[in-house]
Amino acid sequence: MKAAITEQPTRLLAGFDFFGDPFRSHGGWSADNEIGRLWQRWGEYWYSGGMAELPIKDPTACYEFHIYHPETLQTGEFEVFIGVEVTQLADLPLAVVGKTLPGGRYAVFTLAGEEITSDWIWELDHAWLPKLGVQRLTTFSVQRYDERFKSVENLSESELEVYIPLLP
Repeated sequence: MKAAITEQPTRLLAGFDFFGDPFRSHGGWSADNEIGRLWQRWGEYWYSGGMAELPIKDPTACYEFHIYHPETLQTGEFEVFIGVEVTQLADLPLAVVGKTLPGGRYAVFTLAGEEITSDWIWELDHAWLPKLGVQRLTTFSVQRYDERFKSVENLSESELEVYIPLLP
């Protein structure tokens, strides 16, 4: 796992979201759990012409947020958002949700191969962030997928980035 501390700009994103326990029916990296189904819905929208409806800034990268709430530890429920960076949030199609990813200081971790399916969020919170001498700002994380991520079926050949917002 590679780690760095970086300043990130504010990003505008457009995509789909889900709130609940995404692992209720299937755990892990499965196309059958709610996160997998959300990606399937996004892919269907994207390839049926939806991308032409969005003011896309960078078509080579997709983002996945996990936004935890006070009840997440008790219920297992949290928000999952997936989408792309756009130039504006005005006039998005009705089916699409807009999000603003705050700019600021982030710890950025590059996960490769088996690290992707590990309990990396626990490892980041309990080992890497203390080792780097930093603390989380809020209870969300962002995964960035680009051309280095091959597919769920090819995780051993894939890489992705995880962004954790930090206290100043």
